[in-house]
Amino acid sequence: MPEKLSDIPDRHLRKALLTPSLTMIGLFLIVPIAIVAVYSFLRPGTYGGVVWNFSTDAYRQFLFEEDFLTLKLRFSTAYLEIFFRSFTQALTATVLCFIMGFPTAYFIATRSEKTQSLWLFAVTIPYWVNLLIRTVSMLFIIRDQGPVNAFLLNLGLIDAPIKMAYTPFSVALGLFYSYLPFMVLPLYSALSRFDMSLLTAAHDLYASRWAALKHVLVPNVKKRNHIRLSAGVHPFHRGIYCAGSAGRRQTVNDRQSHRASVSGLPELALWRRRLHDPFDHGDAGAADLHLPQ
Repeated sequence: MPEKLSDIPDRHLRKALLTPSLTMIGLFLIVPIAIVAVYSFLRPGTYGGVVWNFSTDAYRQFLFEEDFLTLKLRFSTAYLEIFFRSFTQALTATVLCFIMGFPTAYFIATRSEKTQSLWLFAVTIPYWVNLLIRTVSMLFIIRDQGPVNAFLLNLGLIDAPIKMAYTPFSVALGLFYSYLPFMVLPLYSALSRFDMSLLTAAHDLYASRWAALKHVLVPNVKKRNHIRLSAGVHPFHRGIYCAGSAGRRQTVNDRQSHRASVSGLPELALWRRRLHDPFDHGDAGAADLHLPQ
């Protein structure tokens, strides 16, 4: 039996460090996806639930709907529109989080060690409040009679309130606000380990700021972070509060929820995974999946 950690072979150490992360991924990612996949091949029950009879109706109804009178199948874009809207919101949220998160993480990483703790505290403290409360608060801020419109009206920049609530803009804003720390913190973790003297060396070799950023800083950060599309499937309550009636139109009733399970399968591919390197930097790997609540 090895007396010190350094005596353990690398392959055994890697397996030991990966076991907790792989266990969490298996229990909270693979198993739920497997359950959704199984249920997508079952028939919906008359009074809720499912009937354990094999059926591909859910997959057929993803692209087609049955005419009530003729019982013929006709092409329907209902689920495709929902999927495309979710993908667009995911892409928008990811791009906005990166545009705001990278400069923020760089700013924090270049401060003194004492100041870094204060800035990280400022980034995370709003998230001590429940997500639902923060979402509802955001709705009050951007509503027609909210402080944003009142400020613009008082300055004379607009003549009438701008419609921001219950729009795709409000959904993108809510997702951006909710997921921003999940972009800032991993980027900060990578930037804090980056040797900033390499940028000075690049400038000494007559590299422009853009060249140093593109060829020195970004490749080193990219090695330690894997940015994925986030918020492909946003929680139900966020859709209701931010999208309003549009969110309600995307919601199916209990008997139709089984039929919609197939549309959830491709959306589950938009899950976000951030897995730090646990071997070189001692970071714990983590992965999460956001499903409708």
